[in-house]
Amino acid sequence: MIRLLLADDHKLVREGLKQILASAPDVRIAGEAASGDEALALARANDYDLALLDMSMPGLAGIDLIKRLKLEKPALRLLVLSMHGEQQYAARALKAGAVLGQVARSSCCTRSERSPPAAFISARPPRRA
Repeated sequence: MIRLLLADDHKLVREGLKQILASAPDVRIAGEAASGDEALALARANDYDLALLDMSMPGLAGIDLIKRLKLEKPALRLLVLSMHGEQQYAARALKAGAVLGQVARSSCCTRSERSPPAAFISARPPRRA
């Protein structure tokens, strides 16, 4: 089971992502944040396998949030949502530690695409010893 931290400052986006991810039997939304500061606090207090982060949130956000999460929770896999579709912005996110990459909001699922993105499926948690 993939334990997901979902962080986006728009409640409507979070609710939509939850509906999309509800079809993924191996994904459980284990935490929800409306700001970067809240996401960091939740990540510190809990163990998640994957964090899905909006790059533009109030407070700590973007590249700075990625760097802090990777510093404090190096095993946490990160996937970022961004309104920035430019390749340069995605490269900066990857360099900062977004190991799974960036999903542009413009690539959102259509109504007929009910399955979750492949990035979620590939984010299997590591086997515990």
